Parts: sequence; structure tokens; C-alpha cells
Amino acid sequence: MPTLDLAAQTALAWRADGHSEHMVIVSTLDTSAREDLVAARVMSTTSPHALGGVMSVVGEDADQIPALTVICTYDSLTKIEEIQNTGYAVRRSTWRSWTKPTGSPDGPTRSG
Repeated sequence: MPTLDLAAQTALAWRADGHSEHMVIVSTLDTSAREDLVAARVMSTTSPHALGGVMSVVGEDADQIPALTVICTYDSLTKIEEIQNTGYAVRRSTWRSWTKPTGSPDGPTRSG
């Protein structure tokens, strides 16, 4: 799980790599206070209700968003768990986890 700076760097690197999907950083980082993240259309939240709301509309229907990238810091990981208590229907199939171990020269590894 990344630190706040690493979360911001990750989001910007994904944008630079051509990822245009909706993106949210789950942490105390206020993306609205950073011009680079605002310009890259990266939002942030600490609210499991806000995150659950966004995740509940991921899908293939015309009124849904096709993809969502969620970047979470270790300190905010409980917000992911708390989504279960929000009442939003978040399909388990929408979850994918990408991690990069600290000090690893390799790219991200996928789990989940």
C-alpha cells in the first residue's frame, strides 16, 4: 500500500501511461488541493459511502462507468472493508488488486 506521495505519483503515472478511467485515491490526501491531480481528473475520499457509491456504478450498462481505478494507502484500507456496511451493491468481480512490493525493481503484480 502506498504512502500519500506514492499514491499521487501512481495516479499521475497511470494517467501518463494512457489510463483514462475514473480514478480515486482512498486516503487523507485532498486531491482538490493539488493542481496536477485536478488536471489529471483524480478524485479522493476518506468516505466508504462515497467510495461504495462510485464502485456500485461500475459495469457494462449505458448508465454505468466502464472502469474505476482505486488507489488506497495502508492507513485507509479499512475504508475498503467498510464498503460492506454502506448498503451499496458492489460486485466482487469488480475488484482487482495490483501491488508493488517495497524495493521491488519489477512492475506491479496482480492478485485477487
